[in-house]
Amino acid sequence: MVRAGRELVGPGNAATGALLSIIPTLSLTVRRLHDTDNSGWYYLMQFLPFGSLLVFYRLAQRSDPAGYRFDDSTQPLYGVDDLD
Repeated sequence: MVRAGRELVGPGNAATGALLSIIPTLSLTVRRLHDTDNSGWYYLMQFLPFGSLLVFYRLAQRSDPAGYRFDDSTQPLYGVDDLD
């Protein structure tokens, strides 16, 4: 815990920050896995012993044009106009 006059970073603030970063981190990791032509389910490998090293290896690979298969080009992009 860091203190500078009042509590700046405590257990509640740290937990809130961790929870708020889960969805964006998951989204970016799955997008990067798709960019390297790997399934997004590969993300679950990190929960196995030494699995995080395997996921890191996959994330560090160069982009593969075959990863385009994960993009659905038949669907239009969504924007503010599509909200009901």
